[in-house]
Amino acid sequence: MSVQDLTPQVRQTYGIDDNVHGVVVTNVKEVSPAGDVLSEGDVITEVQGQKINSVADFRAALDRSHSGQTIRLYVMTPGRNAFQGYRFIRVP
Repeated sequence: MSVQDLTPQVRQTYGIDDNVHGVVVTNVKEVSPAGDVLSEGDVITEVQGQKINSVADFRAALDRSHSGQTIRLYVMTPGRNAFQGYRFIRVP
């Protein structure tokens, strides 16, 4: 899975409002745990309860987890006014 910061250009490309904070999913491998639930254009707003404002925040939150740990993500899909919570098992 690849993510990017929410720059003005990225916001325009994916139709993401200025009041939304997080990182946008730009690529997801279909054959992966994330590929079953995340799509390009989804915005990850929290990891393990930590608010995400940048790719650096996202990576730091993942780095604090360990292999085999369940990771909780809060995700917003543009065009839908709802946040979804997902759990993933971190693999090495």
